[in-house]
Amino acid sequence: MNPPPAIDEDLVRRLPLPLAQLYRRAHNAKTPLERHLSAFYLWEAALKLLGAVAVAAYAERPNTDPALAERLQNLARPSLGHWWQLVRLLTPVLAEAGDAGFASVRDLLFARARDDLPRAAVLDAALVEVLQGKSAARSTVRLADLFEHLVSYRNREFGHGAAGARPAGHYERLGRALLLGMADVLGRLDVLAGHRLLYVAEVRRRGDGD
Repeated sequence: MNPPPAIDEDLVRRLPLPLAQLYRRAHNAKTPLERHLSAFYLWEAALKLLGAVAVAAYAERPNTDPALAERLQNLARPSLGHWWQLVRLLTPVLAEAGDAGFASVRDLLFARARDDLPRAAVLDAALVEVLQGKSAARSTVRLADLFEHLVSYRNREFGHGAAGARPAGHYERLGRALLLGMADVLGRLDVLAGHRLLYVAEVRRRGDGD
């Protein structure tokens, strides 16, 4: 296995703790498959965290859309595709309602193709090659398309016990692309959209029953 790229300690300090731990775990992986899995789980956790923040922010609004409320029923047993769907649906609503954090998320994920995220572009090209058999160098990337490709990749590579079935070279190449590409994305994307992540160690019932 090739040595991992140098870890970005500044990114580690800025990431929410669960993501920082996954990022470091991917760098410290002992095998190509382990790096591949950890790097993919880094993106998966980032997406779920962004989706959870979007749901919480939307729930605080005084008026909600019945159609969107129906989509939130998917939270009973959400798949990765459901989390991405919630981000796609709620981000523009929150941005248009004046949430500056989600306005930034919208402008990053759903705007024009970008030429300032070269490692994310390499990751998107690698995913398209695996999913569609199309090999092409890319210098730009639209992050919404990249996220769609990651969901499709998850469904193909992790479903029905398929994880680990490919040659080591596949996991070496895709694991490295995932790790570098996600560092590129997470260096720009605030998955908390300006909010804070708090850890609650314990919840107790008071003597009066509350």
